[in-house]
Amino acid sequence: MPRFGHGPVPPSLSGCNVVDLTRRRRVREPKLRQERERRAHRVHAKRAHQKLRRKMREWEERWAQHWAQERECEERQRQQREQEEQERLKREQAEQWGRDQRKREREEQEREEYGRLQRRVQLTQMLEAPPEGRLLTLLSLFSAHFTLLFQPSSNLFTLAVFIMLAVLALGLIGWFIFLGLLITILAYLLLIISFMSHSTFALLSPRLKFTGTFIQFHRHSLPAIA
Repeated sequence: MPRFGHGPVPPSLSGCNVVDLTRRRRVREPKLRQERERRAHRVHAKRAHQKLRRKMREWEERWAQHWAQERECEERQRQQREQEEQERLKREQAEQWGRDQRKREREEQEREEYGRLQRRVQLTQMLEAPPEGRLLTLLSLFSAHFTLLFQPSSNLFTLAVFIMLAVLALGLIGWFIFLGLLITILAYLLLIISFMSHSTFALLSPRLKFTGTFIQFHRHSLPAIA
């Protein structure tokens, strides 16, 4: 809008005098100036706010990237620590298994060595000094042999003698100790049974002889058996 005195007068001000125009201009110009200042301030504030928001978004993105990198770094470090811990546990387990395996092998070797030494000691004792079982076997063998001389017709005594001979052979060789013990027990049982049977027969034989003599002596006086 051109100032007064410069150029044509607008139609709205054609009926006004100079004083009124000047007064209006003096009243209106501060309002316009304030409006322009307020508008400029709003524009400046808006631009500053937009700039601040852009800065904040940039900083937020930077901080997000930074924290993402920090989390990734912490995750990698955690995974590395876990992997190192697992490897350490595996090494410890492998070392413990190796120690246990060596210990088992050593114990097995010690048991085998102890078994060999024990067998050698037993063999040495058997060769140097015969045990009581072998002596009892010899005594039972001799007793059975003497009994066989008095009872040559007893098959049970003959079997006992053969069993005791087998026990004596096995005992002298030093093999099949458990089998020899079982056979010795069986031979003793056979001896007991045979002694009991022979003692019973010895008790009954006088009665049988007396009964046979009585029947022969009184066969004429006894009634005939139908």
